[in-house]
Amino acid sequence: MKTLRKAFAVLAALAAVAAACNEEQGPAGLGRPSFDRAELRSRAAAPLVIDSVPPQATDPAIDQALDRHYVWLDTTARSNHKLFVFMAGHAQHPAMFQRVPEEAARLGYHVIGLTYPDAVSVLGVCRGQPSSCYENLHWEILDGEDRSPFVQVNQANSIENRLAKLLQFLADSFPEQRWSRFLADGKPKWSEIAISGHSQGGGEAAIIAKLHVVARVVLFSSVVDGDSQSVSFLSTHVTPSQRYWGLAHDRDGNFRRIRAGWDSLGMAAFGPAVAPETSSPPYGFTHMLVTDLVPQGGFIGSNAHGAPSNDANTPLNLDGSCCRLRDAWRYLLTARTRDEDNDRDEDRDDDRVGDDASSSTFGPWSAPVNLNALVLSDGTTCPAVINSSADDQHPAISRDGLTLIFTSNRANGLGDFDLWVTHRASEDACWQPPANLTAVNSPTLDYAPNLTPDGRWLFFHSRRAKWLAANGDSVPSCGGADLYVSHRRDRDDDFAWEAPVNLGCTINAPGFDQAGPTYFDDDATGIRFLYYTQRPIGAKDTAFDIYVSSCAADLAMCNAPNGWGPGTAVAALNSPYRDTRTAIRRDGLEMILSSGRPGSLASENLWVSTRLTTQDQNWLPPVPINCDGKPACAPWTPTGPLVNSPAFDGAPALSWHATELYFFSKRSDLPGHVAGLSPTGDKTENSDLYVSARKKLTDSDARQ
Repeated sequence: MKTLRKAFAVLAALAAVAAACNEEQGPAGLGRPSFDRAELRSRAAAPLVIDSVPPQATDPAIDQALDRHYVWLDTTARSNHKLFVFMAGHAQHPAMFQRVPEEAARLGYHVIGLTYPDAVSVLGVCRGQPSSCYENLHWEILDGEDRSPFVQVNQANSIENRLAKLLQFLADSFPEQRWSRFLADGKPKWSEIAISGHSQGGGEAAIIAKLHVVARVVLFSSVVDGDSQSVSFLSTHVTPSQRYWGLAHDRDGNFRRIRAGWDSLGMAAFGPAVAPETSSPPYGFTHMLVTDLVPQGGFIGSNAHGAPSNDANTPLNLDGSCCRLRDAWRYLLTARTRDEDNDRDEDRDDDRVGDDASSSTFGPWSAPVNLNALVLSDGTTCPAVINSSADDQHPAISRDGLTLIFTSNRANGLGDFDLWVTHRASEDACWQPPANLTAVNSPTLDYAPNLTPDGRWLFFHSRRAKWLAANGDSVPSCGGADLYVSHRRDRDDDFAWEAPVNLGCTINAPGFDQAGPTYFDDDATGIRFLYYTQRPIGAKDTAFDIYVSSCAADLAMCNAPNGWGPGTAVAALNSPYRDTRTAIRRDGLEMILSSGRPGSLASENLWVSTRLTTQDQNWLPPVPINCDGKPACAPWTPTGPLVNSPAFDGAPALSWHATELYFFSKRSDLPGHVAGLSPTGDKTENSDLYVSARKKLTDSDARQ
């Protein structure tokens, strides 16, 4: 009798919703890819796999909500080892929400658009009811346990079963894509899953995050449950508040409910809401984005409600292309949370690069691209905001590839050369206009930054005469250009750098200039190394040689004054000519350096050396980069693909996976260069930042 009474309640709820205004209906008739296992497998090698799977193909017991699940995977993206699950709103389906999941796939997520039982409007049947009405209805849809009289969902049709069975289906069909990593004992491994949804789907995401610790929660136009004051069932949740992110439209009829939900989840603790159209990533590190952009179709009906994520409503660019909110989506999907710790600090397997980083596994470097002439994978031309008419030099790239710190003597600095910082939302996003690192810079020269992998320590060199000790004392430098380090607790805050500390006169030898630090942490030995360059004060530039210091203590102790030992010259890398800035691959077996030795095309070019083990400094003789290991390159041509040029090329910086090389050059032949002007109006030789890329070769590539 209970089941029969419940069935009548469900029918009544459906009738009530049908009679009301449905604010979540979207366009019908969207094309859906047909499902065929063989056809799906044949397309799996494409860069972006977009396919659909009928729910009943994963479990014959599923007999409700039979719209197809959607699956996205970008086989060329660097995996972030997370699954992104998106759920549509009431009476909608994944085919209506493809833009956001596709962006997530481009950012390295495995992505699923999950169909679930959404025929009953939770808001429609629970409006005016206690908070438990919303909670129990969402919960029953999640696990299939009988909790609500308004919905009839069994275990087979529940979200938990649908997701688990789809993941198992994908793992069996494509074991090389590693979908199984998101399962544990046949159930979703929630700790590795970023859960998301639009409107009612966001409510389901919230109930999952209430009951399970998830990697991230991204809410679009949600949560709409409860009243405009609070959503009491969301006020307690096992997923930390710092993992929740949201995007809504301020003209959404449900906006007050959405903001009440965000407040109940604790999202306001990370700063006020920001309009993405009037700001840029990282949006002040807020967790709440609120737009007022005109949705497709204008402000009619529920278009504003759909604008944050529905393909039919999301605002377009001025030229009609999609999508105005793309940077906002990327931010919500990738912005770091303050509780992320060892996941970003530990080495992890990588689907694209892998751990074998010997030099033979990489192809040649590509022709360099000026950072003012970058073009994204979708054809978007980035604004020319990085290089200036001044000297822009000495780049340092963060481990995740989203932060670039460099040296520049452009206008509006504190004096001489300063350190500047820029960010991007993803590796396939444009760099934002640089900002001065005022907390680190001084009125004198501040130069050659280098970040530790965890992003919390910044090495550089400076000519400041004094520095401020922790006790407030003003301490004299060691006499010339000295090595310094600054620390920050929050690696997302560019203005949280602490006062720089001089590394002490043990490594900063009195009577010498020390410059260009490069940090290397040797996992094999547990020893930390700091490479740098040194010359006697007042000597010619050709006197610069490469040195290395070591420390076996905790990094904080190493970075205290005189924590680093005295430097020793790296004889295998040095020559009678200028040998300066270095970049070391993360395995410690490849070194790229700036050198003016014979064989260079200019006064200084980039050279490369390798070694067989990190146990010693027995580097092989350096050779010009991109010259197939030969001691000299073929004659230079403007079309390359040589990295080096007849101009000055220096200060290399390697990305974490050693597939990108950042450096500066005084060349002026490539697009993006902004010529420097002297006070008389004559062109002067100024430097720009460039990037070159190389591919990690597969075993078959290497054999060829």
